[in-house]
Amino acid sequence: MISHDAIRLHIYQYMVNATTAACLATGEHMMLHVDTVQRRACPMGPQMQAAAEAAMTSWAPRLKPLGLSGSIKPAS
Repeated sequence: MISHDAIRLHIYQYMVNATTAACLATGEHMMLHVDTVQRRACPMGPQMQAAAEAAMTSWAPRLKPLGLSGSIKPAS
């Protein structure tokens, strides 16, 4: 997880060859929390916000991934 705010999660994933350690693929994604009744993006509830904070604490990247934010700007 790269960043998050009340509505968005910004994640970056990569696949590595276990034998050669070569990076095979990357994916950068911006996920929105959506209210399916209102059919629009909305802030996460308190439990989800707390989970995002805990995840950011556990999984924050130590280094900025190469190619990060080429077309997606980080959540605040």
